[in-house]
Amino acid sequence: MAISIDWANQLITIPRADLTLISGTLYELDTNWFRLQLKALESGADGIPWPRTHDHVAGYTVAGVTYARKVEMLNGYRVQFEDGQYSVRLAGSNNNIFDVGAGILVQNQVQVIAQNSAGFVNYEDQRIQDIHSAHWNRRVHDKAANTITIYSSDGVTPLKVFNATDDLTEISPQ
Repeated sequence: MAISIDWANQLITIPRADLTLISGTLYELDTNWFRLQLKALESGADGIPWPRTHDHVAGYTVAGVTYARKVEMLNGYRVQFEDGQYSVRLAGSNNNIFDVGAGILVQNQVQVIAQNSAGFVNYEDQRIQDIHSAHWNRRVHDKAANTITIYSSDGVTPLKVFNATDDLTEISPQ
């Protein structure tokens, strides 16, 4: 038995035989190998008409530090491991395969262990990103006027003005 996709129900099934036994009841899923299997199934006659199962970004380097690849399940596809009393460690990428809350991982008796690396997580919405995008420009938070003004690189010409609370918990364009 090999990885299979029930296209109509958007369900990806991973048999225990496709996992690497680490020790006892601990197995590992190489998520790069997994995404390559998905790509092969997507390019087959049965998979071509269906939406992509995942997105992939290879490892990348920033300031001499190499970050892990990313594998992200897409389009409502769900992942289930062959049922049984064992654990699966996800290795080789940052991914969302383990996400029960988003409905990606189908829970059964298998314990799934994520190994995503910690890093910068940007929870900011577009309003705050607009402010950060001008980080080389001068910006002024005027608490009396409840505004944030971003100035051009000359430090004098206003580029954008936002309404803001004193504690910056609410920011909106004027």
